Amino acid sequence: MKEKAKFWANPHFWLILILFALVTILQYRESLGLLSGADLTFGLSRHVVERVLYLLIIFYASFVFGLWPGLITVAASLVAMLPRALVQSLHPADAILEMGLVTIIGIVLCVYNDRIQRYQQKLEDVQAKLQVSNREVKSYMMRLKTLHIVSAALSQSLDPKVVLETAKDKIATVLSTDLILLFNLDEKDKDLKLVAYDGISSALAEEIDHIKIGEGFNGQVAATGEPLIVEDASSDSRLTRLGVQKDKIHPMLIVPIKSKGQVIGTICVGNRHDRKFLPEEVELLSTIAGQMGVALTNAYLYEEAKRNRLQG
Repeated sequence: MKEKAKFWANPHFWLILILFALVTILQYRESLGLLSGADLTFGLSRHVVERVLYLLIIFYASFVFGLWPGLITVAASLVAMLPRALVQSLHPADAILEMGLVTIIGIVLCVYNDRIQRYQQKLEDVQAKLQVSNREVKSYMMRLKTLHIVSAALSQSLDPKVVLETAKDKIATVLSTDLILLFNLDEKDKDLKLVAYDGISSALAEEIDHIKIGEGFNGQVAATGEPLIVEDASSDSRLTRLGVQKDKIHPMLIVPIKSKGQVIGTICVGNRHDRKFLPEEVELLSTIAGQMGVALTNAYLYEEAKRNRLQG
């Protein structure tokens, strides 16, 4: 839709005003002593040309500013033509009839422009919604494809280490993150142990090797069982390990790894540049974490069963 506010700052307003003044001067040129001997009617009767010019200005005003400014221009044109028709015209009845026609046609033009603009706005809205829907469908299809790939990769092994390494590589690829940390919950010590990582220094890995439940970002997620987005980890007041600050880690996303409703670990991804994690990325990582929870549980059960057989 055309901008309808701030008329004074719009150059179209001043152009319409100038054109209106010129057409009005042209209509009263004899009374003003301007161009009194010139034939500016192009062969048309009386002041038809001036009235057509008023219609063009009305159309211009309604096209640029919309319905009500167009109707105001109709009213202004009527006021400008009225003295000529009532006082100066040799055929006032004909002049008034022409004024009425100009007024009716002007109103029709304003309504027509308004309808066209409303239709265009609706069309633009529909197109915008279609674009959003297309993006959502593409994003949904991408997530489904990603989940299928990750699920297939995780189901190929019953070795916990292989499961963790596979998940680490796939997650880093699909989310385009600079770092990824995988923690496993130790029920005995009630803390999180770093079991796989990529993108951080060995010094930081050693510093965050053990995190108490409720401590820092990952500890909070392990305690609440809810995803957590940290906009800038290096300046967040909840930061408990200074190595994160030294490593210049900024946005972070942490989700719990659950099995049978219980938290068994966390996944943490992050970047060293500004970035916002989208809701669909949170959903995707949470779904992957759920798949990991199932795969890790199966792997741990297999390992336990294998140990029992060896001991038996």
